Amino acid sequence: EEPQYIIAALEFLVLTNTIRWLKADKELYACGWGGRGKDKIQMLALSFFYHKPVKTIEHGRDLLVSAIQRFIGEIHKETRLHKYLEKNPFPLEGIQIRIFIQDVYGASFAPEELSVLAFIDGVLTYEIDNPQFRGFLKIHEETYEEALAKWKAAHD
Repeated sequence: EEPQYIIAALEFLVLTNTIRWLKADKELYACGWGGRGKDKIQMLALSFFYHKPVKTIEHGRDLLVSAIQRFIGEIHKETRLHKYLEKNPFPLEGIQIRIFIQDVYGASFAPEELSVLAFIDGVLTYEIDNPQFRGFLKIHEETYEEALAKWKAAHD
């Protein structure tokens, strides 16, 4: 059995490669990461800040789909990690991504603009601030397949 630090180092490599690319390409700034698994890796997660307004679902979709594709691509590319994955190839449902949209001081943009983008259990969700309840209100959700088809159509 491999020492736990080897698995952690490979996980860290995948996470940092993903983070580095998304910062350079999409201006996403990592603010959290993690994973889950008893004996093997079942889930890997990344959270980001994005410091520009996101006014449309299309813009939010571009950020999320780009992050999803890069993250799963880095997992698949790091072949030394594969024997530590519960499932190989690693399923999309095994990654989680959250993007918190706020200015550099932590304030939200306009109330009707997106505040949180998330990819959890294979579903993309788009949320705005809901000041009435001091939380967020989901305004749209779609499966990864639906989002990818719309994203590809917009990029052709």
